[in-house]
Amino acid sequence: MKSATGNLLTRAGLRYQSRHRWQAALALIGIVMGVAVVMAVDLANRAAKASFLLSAEQLQGKATHRLLSASNRLPQSLYSRLFTTPGHPPMAPVIQTRVRVAGRPAPLTLLGVDLFAEGAFRDDLSSLTQGQAAASDWLTSDRAVALSRSAARALNVSTGDALEISAQGVVHRLQVWAVGSDDHAASRDLLITDIATAQAIGKLGNDLSHVDLILSDESRTWLEQRLPPDVELVDIQQQTAGTAGLSAAFELNLTAMSLLALLVGIFLIFNAMSFSVVQRRRLLGRLRAIGVRSDEIARLVMTEALVLGAIGTLIGLLVGTWLGQGLTRIVAATVSELYYSVSVDALHIELLSVAKAVALGLGGTLLATWLPARQAAATPPLTTLSRAALEQSTQRQVPVLATLGAALIIVGLAIAFSGLGLIAGFAGLFVLLIGAAMLSPLAVRLTHRVLVRLPLRGIWRMAIRDIDRHLSRLGTAVAALMVALAASVGVAIMVDSMRGAVSDWLGNLLTADLYVASDDFRDGATLSSGVIERVATVAAVNATSRYRHRRIQLDGHRVELSGAELAPASRRGFTLLSSVAGSAWEAFDNGGILVSEPLAHRLGLAPGQQIELPTAAGNAAFSIAAVFRDFGSEHGRIFMPLPNYRSAWQDDAINTLALFTEASDKAVLRDQVAAALTDIDGIALTAAGDIFDESMAVFDRTFRITDVLRYLSLGVAFIGVLTALMALQLERRKEYAVVRALGLTRLQLSGLITIQSATLGLIAALMSLPIGMLMAWVLTDSIQVNAFGWSMPFLLDPAPLAITVVLGIGAALIASIYPAWEAGSQPPAAQLRED
Repeated sequence: MKSATGNLLTRAGLRYQSRHRWQAALALIGIVMGVAVVMAVDLANRAAKASFLLSAEQLQGKATHRLLSASNRLPQSLYSRLFTTPGHPPMAPVIQTRVRVAGRPAPLTLLGVDLFAEGAFRDDLSSLTQGQAAASDWLTSDRAVALSRSAARALNVSTGDALEISAQGVVHRLQVWAVGSDDHAASRDLLITDIATAQAIGKLGNDLSHVDLILSDESRTWLEQRLPPDVELVDIQQQTAGTAGLSAAFELNLTAMSLLALLVGIFLIFNAMSFSVVQRRRLLGRLRAIGVRSDEIARLVMTEALVLGAIGTLIGLLVGTWLGQGLTRIVAATVSELYYSVSVDALHIELLSVAKAVALGLGGTLLATWLPARQAAATPPLTTLSRAALEQSTQRQVPVLATLGAALIIVGLAIAFSGLGLIAGFAGLFVLLIGAAMLSPLAVRLTHRVLVRLPLRGIWRMAIRDIDRHLSRLGTAVAALMVALAASVGVAIMVDSMRGAVSDWLGNLLTADLYVASDDFRDGATLSSGVIERVATVAAVNATSRYRHRRIQLDGHRVELSGAELAPASRRGFTLLSSVAGSAWEAFDNGGILVSEPLAHRLGLAPGQQIELPTAAGNAAFSIAAVFRDFGSEHGRIFMPLPNYRSAWQDDAINTLALFTEASDKAVLRDQVAAALTDIDGIALTAAGDIFDESMAVFDRTFRITDVLRYLSLGVAFIGVLTALMALQLERRKEYAVVRALGLTRLQLSGLITIQSATLGLIAALMSLPIGMLMAWVLTDSIQVNAFGWSMPFLLDPAPLAITVVLGIGAALIASIYPAWEAGSQPPAAQLRED
């Protein structure tokens, strides 16, 4: 009997949803949008990471370990000595450098290998040579290059064609010797040559980039006993995982933004399911009156939600896959620009991504439905029959919800600033948002009490009076829109604060009038001694700063190390956040180093402490003179005096010259330097303004994905307002018919609904401003510091606040168009005849 009753209730519930298709569709949209955004972001993150891991796998082959030098140049004599020692493990010398091809903005990786030594490491090389000319042709030609099918297609070349590349300002003309069968996007940016050819192109002389190894525990011990102190044995898997982890904070930020869209969607689902319960209050009351148990009523509502959740999740997976295609391109471009190079052509849908989206979709739906189901089950039968009882219950709950909401805001802030890390920061942020949502009914009531005191007449007075009468419906709609608007305000203030901080930092740092570097500066190219000597003779040059940059491994991260000979104006460009007692620059001149704020935050460093760095002679301790503000690298930068750098790393090269002039016309300096270098190719002369503009363009591209997710969240909130207005329109059809019969015109009725909607938008927008500011505080002073180690001033620009108010009212007005038209177009006679 119980089973039969349950089946009847389930069928009745599903039949109700099928009759109210638009209402069910609005609930589905909340689920679909929330699941789709989470799915899309997860797919984009995983696609970029998978592409990098596949590229790394292709570069390492079967190697388990790698020999690296602190100077990034490994003597070939070391490899020869180890290779000729009996008992050596499998090893292969490798040259890895970056080259460019005209017409392609991104650089390519040139891999120089020993064809015979690589046999144990790369099966693809043997398949590459099948059907090709003899191996002697590969060894004797200094122009032969092999590439994958995907690379050949991207470069529009085939076997026998010429391929021009540039490296460190020099153009090299190669010939395609073989095209392999690999068609994956990860191999699209890879070129392979003989090791001698790569040494010549990379200007490495008799040095290597690294040596690949296949080691067992025994062979590792054998090798470690024979290595000089400046050579490091690195586990390739750990090195790859460390590089892939560079973007972890960025990916976590995107995931949090996607969960925000899901949170807004949950409010929408809650609103739709609450309305379905209220709309059937008479039916539920009669069922309770004839003996249907409260748990059966709750099961009925939860079953309906589960069916809707399953359908919405399925559609959300499909929409998320489509949306992921676009997000993947944006995420891949940002990751390539900031962290490591990736090439992504297509999504690879993994079971874990699908399972995560399904769990969030179904879990969020059931969570949003739990309270409406509980209310439907717990209300006595006679009370259920009364619509006014629901509003009276909601009115009584307002103080409780407000108190709980205020407490959650305080708890959220405490969690965010607890110092427990990035996850705690995001957890506190979400607790804060939930607490703010609970304050929404109180905000609606207080706004109503203020507005009813105004001398309003006609439909204006009717619209304002009705707001408090439908608090159970409108409070949730205001909460959904407020959360989305608050998130928009918070992120906008954070981005503006960061943009202002980066702009000020660049303005202070870029003090030189002209910068001289190789065209391939980003690929590590250096300036020849001839260039440096000629620039020194230019009459317009009054002062020069010289820099040598390299990357070192420190605590599992790639840290940028710069040996610098700084002119007085360059020193003034550093913003020192803390320093040793006395003069920081005096300590720097005496061999101290400057460490960036992100590095100091990650390693817990302070001025006066010492830090060990891997030099050419092994690890050496350096004293920290100061910590400086830096947005150039979230993983850290170090500056040290150029003489100390050269002594420690045995490296006399220079990457960049920063030139200063006292001439009023800065173009004179550029003209004179260009004339001095007129017969030298591959030299870039760049003004500080050009570097500033390009850096800010990179910043704007980095936050493009954040803007996309903000607008998606606003879209979900817009649907929430539409749902609430549609629910009211359906619920109050007879009431609207009565006022129409009493003389209210169609236009006046539409105006009443529009005024109510605009008021809701205004309430949500005004409430979102202080909540958004709290969010911005958490984002700038907790999450950004924990994620990237960057501190920045809190800049409050009135423009985002004004835009938020316009967005809130505008979204609510647009959402009111269809309900207002629908209510005004219904004939009152038919509505009055309804039971």
